Amino acid sequence: MTFLPPSSRRELGTETICLVGGCLLGIVLLGIVVYFTTV
Repeated sequence: MTFLPPSSRRELGTETICLVGGCLLGIVLLGIVVYFTTV
């Protein structure tokens, strides 16, 4: 594990949050589509 400067670490955390948020958004949208197609 190499040492990352605070700026790089903060950017990495932001990218991780965006990635997780994108995945959750995709799952929610997929769930809505499935809900409307099955009801």
